[in-house]
Amino acid sequence: DHCDQGVVAVDLAGNEQSKFSTSGSSMTFNYDIGWPTSTITNVVNNEFYRKESLSGISGTAVDEGLSGRVLVSSFSLKQTNFGSQSELWWEGSTFSAVSEEYLPLNNVGSGVWSTGTSVMNMLVSGRQYAVRFRAVDLARNQEDIKDATTFYFDVSSPTTKIVRPTDGGYTSSMATISG
Repeated sequence: DHCDQGVVAVDLAGNEQSKFSTSGSSMTFNYDIGWPTSTITNVVNNEFYRKESLSGISGTAVDEGLSGRVLVSSFSLKQTNFGSQSELWWEGSTFSAVSEEYLPLNNVGSGVWSTGTSVMNMLVSGRQYAVRFRAVDLARNQEDIKDATTFYFDVSSPTTKIVRPTDGGYTSSMATISG
C-alpha cells in the first residue's frame, strides 16, 4: 500500500508551523507486509537431466504479482546421494558447505532469476540434487522456506548387451530377446 504522510510542527507555546514544506514536512513511502514468492520453472521434481538440457536452474520471483518489487532471489543447492559421505551444500564454487547456504541468483529480467552456468558445470553425473529458491522484497520481507525440488543429473550413456539369442547363432523361434 502507498501512504502519503504530512506533519505540521507546533511548539510549546502553541505556535503552528506557517509554511508547509514538501521536502521537509512530508514523505511518501510504501507499507508492505506481504511476502514475495518464487517458483522454480525449469526443473521438475524427481526428473533426470543431462548437461545439454539444463544450462542453469531458473524460475520467477514476484511480490504481490509484481516482479519489480523483488530485491533479490536466492537459491540453495545440495548433493543428496553419494555413498556414505555426508550431504554437502553448494557454497559458491564447490559442494563443501555442511549446512544450507542461500546464494544470490542472477536477475535476467522480467521477473526471471537463474543460477547461470557456473554451478551447472560442477554437477556430477549419477548424483541427486535438491534445490530451493527464496525471494526477498524491497521492504525486506523474506519468503518462507519451501520444500526442495529434487532432480537427478546424468551424463553417462546407457549400454546394452543382447544375450539371447546368441551372436551368430541360429534359432527357429524367438519368443524372447533378452539382455
